[in-house]
Formats: sequence, structure tokens, C-alpha cells
Amino acid sequence: MGTPPKRLAEWDRMGSVGRPRYPSRALPVAPAVLLGLLAGMAEAHEIIPGVTGFASLLLHPFVAVETALVMVGLALVTGAAESWRGLLFVCVIVLVGACAGVMLQPSAVLVPGLWRLPLLLALLLGIVAALGRSTAPSVLFVPAVAVSVVVGLAVPPEHPGFSGRLEAVAAVASAVLAVLLVIAVPRVALARFRIVQVTGQIAGAWIFAIALLGIAIWFR
Repeated sequence: MGTPPKRLAEWDRMGSVGRPRYPSRALPVAPAVLLGLLAGMAEAHEIIPGVTGFASLLLHPFVAVETALVMVGLALVTGAAESWRGLLFVCVIVLVGACAGVMLQPSAVLVPGLWRLPLLLALLLGIVAALGRSTAPSVLFVPAVAVSVVVGLAVPPEHPGFSGRLEAVAAVASAVLAVLLVIAVPRVALARFRIVQVTGQIAGAWIFAIALLGIAIWFR
């Protein structure tokens, strides 16, 4: 009998694998939705229901894409210096920067467009990490201060007063130092292996790409 023309038209609209065809303009929405969901998670006061206090503050930098990128970027750049002295120097600076970031929060909220700073910083760190060039320990001062301050600005204290801020500072410093421990320490210890250097450069390229995608979404 043959297939009715109306049914053929319906099959054509559904596509050869039985799934509806979507306009190509809908495809770029996926990254925006992903970043939006992650941003929503970061804005929630309780990252995990029932988890509050220091543990909740410690999780804040890891669930926000921007702060996670800058922390990993700092660890890659620090490891690329291949210097234990430089790594120790960065750890000390992180403690000072975390304190400055948390203390500057009341003033920072008045600065328009400050939320864009983490992605811009991640973009720069990604470029440096992708190049894989060793830097002098003293040069690490700038990225260490920038990253610790940016992460400190992103973690609001749960309690008012000095004790709340001190808890936030401890959480920020612990988060950044944990990433340095996981990434920068092995990078310095295994610096003689070429595969470790290449892996760091690839990770830096990914940070650059993700940050660039986030920046591109601003201009949509």
C-alpha cells in the first residue's frame, strides 16, 4: 500500500534515528546552562544539605567553576617553577592573600563587574600553564596573591564578627593549599619526567579553553 505522505513527513521531521531535530542555535545553550547550574550551586549557602560551618565554607571554592579554575591554574604555574622554595613561598603568600580577600568582602561587593575577575585570572593562568615555562619563585608572588584574594572574596563568612571571618580565612587557605598539595607537590617532585610536564601543559590549555568559553558567554 505504501506509506502515506503525511507519515513520511512526520518521520522526516523526527530524523533518521527517531529523535527530533533541534535548531542549531540551541546547541550553544548547553554550556550556558551548565555554568548557570554550577553558579547556582555556589550561591547556595549549604553546598550539601546539613553540612555547615567550616566544611561548607571549604567546599565553596570547589563548586564554583571560576574559583576552581584559578586554584588549579595557580597549582600548575607553581609546579612548573620546579622549585620547593617557590612552592613554600606560595603557601605563605596564600595565607596572607586569603586573609586579605575575606577582609575586603564588604568593600568588594560595591565594585561593579568584579564577578568577572576570576575567569579573567583563570584565562591568564591557563595561558602561562599551557606554555609550561619555568618561572622564578619571586614571580609567583603575583598569581599567589591574586588567586588567594579572589577565592577569599568568593567565600562569605557564615557567622558575623571576627570568629566568622577567621573561619572563612581558614577555609579559603585550606582549599587553596589542598589543591597545591595535590597538583603542585607531585609536579615539583616528578619534574624530571617529560610526561608530567606535558600533562601540566594540557591541563593549562583546558583551563584556558573553559575560561574563554565562560568569557564568550558574557557577550552573547
